[in-house]
Amino acid sequence: MALMVPKVSIGANGRAMPVIGMGTASLSPEAMLEAIRIGYRHFDTAFVDELFITSKLWCTSAEKDLVVPAIKKSLGNLQLEYLDLFLIHWPLRLSKEMRQIPVPKEDLLPIDIKSLWEGMEECQNMGLTKAIGVEMHPMWQQKELVDFCKTKGIHVTAYSPLGAISTSKRNNQTVASSLVEEIAKAHGKTSAQSGNKKRMKENLMIFDWALSGEELNKLTQLPQHKMLRPSSFLGSHDLVLETEEGI
Repeated sequence: MALMVPKVSIGANGRAMPVIGMGTASLSPEAMLEAIRIGYRHFDTAFVDELFITSKLWCTSAEKDLVVPAIKKSLGNLQLEYLDLFLIHWPLRLSKEMRQIPVPKEDLLPIDIKSLWEGMEECQNMGLTKAIGVEMHPMWQQKELVDFCKTKGIHVTAYSPLGAISTSKRNNQTVASSLVEEIAKAHGKTSAQSGNKKRMKENLMIFDWALSGEELNKLTQLPQHKMLRPSSFLGSHDLVLETEEGI
């Protein structure tokens, strides 16, 4: 019997979103099917109506006039009429000729965040996506952003909330944190995650217990730093972001 995962509202126009999602970039088809059987219903990419489907706008389409064509292409690839959630993958604009990482400076283009977001809103107004959203990570909590979102009724999703043990990503600081391991042990849980059947089921079995106020406070005190070093993706270029006041 599939485990039931609680859901949270993400706005008047959106479906209720399962509070735990599964990333699909490195999942095999067999692991994906096993995740569905276990009870996962929120995926970055999926194909059944009862699932919550999220997709993203890539940097080479990060300008207003390219947003709608980009989401339509994604919908065509997924054979869907609409998405449940559409995200800006990275707040960057890259040339369509970009083919290498770190990104060469000539492939980095100026970006207009305000008009780009207007393009995202256009997708929502056209019914191509039910919602557009924001992500965060416990090692880069952005408290001011989260507080702002709360005042606007915006749900904030934790991206890779425990990091990832991966030789390619090298971002396992949270999973390997002695504090996280200490709290997990106190509750008879593990701090790690993986794509095998046992771990995927274990990751869903979190709704019969809760962290104490003291434990939550300790987690908020984890040293804050961006989980991705910009130079690994963008190289060592000098970048300047200028925004209008109030945006």
